[in-house]
Amino acid sequence: MKQGEKELGVVVSVDSDEAVVGMYNVTNGASYFIDGEEINGIKVGAYAILKQGRNRIVVTVLSEKVRDQLNTINSKEFDNRFHAQSIQRIVRVKSQGVIKEGQFSVTSSTVPMVGNVLVSASSEDIAAIFSRGVDEEKSVTIGRSLMENQPIRIPINDFFASHIGIFGNTGSGKSNTLHKLYLELFSSPYGNAALGKSIFAVIDFNGEYGSGKVFGKHQVNVFDGAKRKILIDENIFFNANVLKILAKATENTQSPFLSRTLKQWEEHEKNICSDMQIGLLKKCLQRRDIALVEEWRSVARDVLQENSDDKIDCMNVLETVSLFKGDSLSYLTNAGTGFINQGRSLDEVSSLKKNDNSGKYVSCIPSSDLKLEAIGQELEEKGKSLDLFDSFLVFIKFQKIYDAMYKGMQLEWLKPVVGRLERLFSSVKKYAEIIKNATECYTKGISVFNLKNVDTECKETFALLLSKMLYENKKNDSNCASVHLIIDEAHNILNSFKSTHSDVWEDYRLTTFETMIKEGRKYGFFLTIASQRPADISPTIMSQIHNYIIHKLVNDKDLQMLENTMPTLDAFSKS
Repeated sequence: MKQGEKELGVVVSVDSDEAVVGMYNVTNGASYFIDGEEINGIKVGAYAILKQGRNRIVVTVLSEKVRDQLNTINSKEFDNRFHAQSIQRIVRVKSQGVIKEGQFSVTSSTVPMVGNVLVSASSEDIAAIFSRGVDEEKSVTIGRSLMENQPIRIPINDFFASHIGIFGNTGSGKSNTLHKLYLELFSSPYGNAALGKSIFAVIDFNGEYGSGKVFGKHQVNVFDGAKRKILIDENIFFNANVLKILAKATENTQSPFLSRTLKQWEEHEKNICSDMQIGLLKKCLQRRDIALVEEWRSVARDVLQENSDDKIDCMNVLETVSLFKGDSLSYLTNAGTGFINQGRSLDEVSSLKKNDNSGKYVSCIPSSDLKLEAIGQELEEKGKSLDLFDSFLVFIKFQKIYDAMYKGMQLEWLKPVVGRLERLFSSVKKYAEIIKNATECYTKGISVFNLKNVDTECKETFALLLSKMLYENKKNDSNCASVHLIIDEAHNILNSFKSTHSDVWEDYRLTTFETMIKEGRKYGFFLTIASQRPADISPTIMSQIHNYIIHKLVNDKDLQMLENTMPTLDAFSKS
């Protein structure tokens, strides 16, 4: 027994990790002094120690009651509650961990046994519990314990190299706690080293970190979509699964079409490929398909209409193509000698007037007069100036014609998904830029993604894409020590219930984040989330969190979720 330690009671029964302790007499004080040191008494919510050999089992007091040993029949006439030798105090405690060689750890390998002696927790015990035995230099202090008034020190390596959950009702201070945790880390002696080796990415739905000054003197890169656009890697955005989900493509028709288009676009180095599109136009003319010719002409006009180069009158050239309608349709010969109408010979067509009164025929126009080569050059030059959004849109519009020509697809089947992509790209372009190797722009340090002013429909999209991009990059990048993804108001993206998005989107979103939290630790990818509704967050995600900081919660579902995922949560803490 430590010097000055006093035995207060003994374990009389054990049930799993809970034990009943019979207290000795004169142990009812709120505190008492031993060798000049004030020791807290045994009371509900307080810590105490059960001695078991060299181990010191840390327990919390759950409840207490008294038993009148002389008045076993509870008779009012023979009430001995105030008799000193009659009353025995009974305390129920729950095991929380063990202190071994000065180090506290949460474990179930050491449990109370009948006969273990109960003593008060000394100041060294309390310090070990709240600081887990770490040096002050290697820890951050986030406050003091309410009952013991001890500084709460969190070990930097053990705590921050883990998944962290901070939960509490609105106004309970969870955002302040989240900010305090990382501000203390960055201000510690190890702060500069952490910022020099790791990425700290904050996804901020409410703009609380948007000023860039919340972390004191430390530089913060703020991406708000307005002053500074959010950068997303092209391999993450232009991904078959992502595009199919965002464009809500149908499974049997539109999804395969999107996959084929994306593959073709990448094979052509993400360019329009003018030769391919001019060849497509020739094929449409050969087959005398007016609808596809008009569709091709419409796409090309959209690309070329803002061309300031006057050496080719593109509109007139395209108008020439549009002359071939109805019975007047001609087709381009394989030899490329010109247009031959209705299968007639060149001489027969040449003898016809250019403007026949019947309106059935047109003059023979040599293919060179259509200036297809010139149009191809213009498409290629214009394509080089397009961003990735517009380049892909133009390519998929031409691909739509290609699939209608060669694969028997109906334009009406494919137009809806192209239209949805146009609307999606239009929204995304307002706030984001898709570039190659975007993660290289998020250098080690603090990056804040302020989504406050982003359209509601894009907030979840950006949060998902940014998270996936940082995770995929960390899996393949050994130069970065760790990535810490911090999500405030995490229920906006991690909720398990269905929202306005499609089921496919919901499945993909949950699968992505669940994979991150289940497998991220081995790659050095850690998630910190703060939310006012833990019950709304996916149970899989909640079950994988290593460290919890709980503020006031009153909703029964929230409390039940925490009770299911936190084995050390006792009745007093829950209440």
